[in-house]
Amino acid sequence: VYEKQANIIRQLSQRAQILLDSGESMTIMHLIALITRKRQANVWPAGIELRDAEGEIVFSVGEEVQESVKLDAALEHILQIHAEGRRQVVFSQFSTALQGFKDILEENGLRVAVLTGATPRKLRDEIKNNFYLAKGEEPKWDIILCNYKTGGTGLNLTAATATHIIDEEWNPGKRDQAYARTDRIGQE
Repeated sequence: VYEKQANIIRQLSQRAQILLDSGESMTIMHLIALITRKRQANVWPAGIELRDAEGEIVFSVGEEVQESVKLDAALEHILQIHAEGRRQVVFSQFSTALQGFKDILEENGLRVAVLTGATPRKLRDEIKNNFYLAKGEEPKWDIILCNYKTGGTGLNLTAATATHIIDEEWNPGKRDQAYARTDRIGQE
C-alpha cells in the first residue's frame, strides 16, 4: 500500500549494505547517520539526504515521497481522540516528519501548532501557555507537534490528555521527559 515509502527504506538498506561491503572506512557518526535516515524513512521519507565523508549528497529523496504508514495510523487515533474533544501532543525527533504531519492534520480539519527549534520564541511561549491548563486559556490549537529537543523538557502541556510517540527517542531520559509533558501536577 505504501510502495514509495517501502522503496525508499529498501534503497537506504541497499546503500548501507554497499558501504559496509566496500570495506570503506566509516566513522561511528557516519553509521549512526545511516541508521537515523532509515528510522526517518519509516516515519516520513520526504527530504532525506545522505552525504558521503566529503559532504557530497549521495542519496536524496526530495519531496516526492509524501506517504507514511506510521503517520496514517497515528492520524486514525488522533481523529478518534479529537472527536472526543480532547487535545493532544505528538512527539518525533524528525522535524520534516512533523511538518509533513502538520499538513495532513490541517487537511483533516485540526488546528495544529508545531514546536521545534525553528519555532520563534514569541510563538513558542504562546503555544506553551495555551497548552498549560493552569493558564485557563481558550484553546487555539487542537494538537501540538513537538520534537524531543524543544518539547521534551520544561513544559507543562496539561491541557492535552493524549500523547502520541511517532518514533522513540534514543535517550531514555529525554524520552521519559517527553512522556511526562502531559502527565503533570495539575492534569485532570
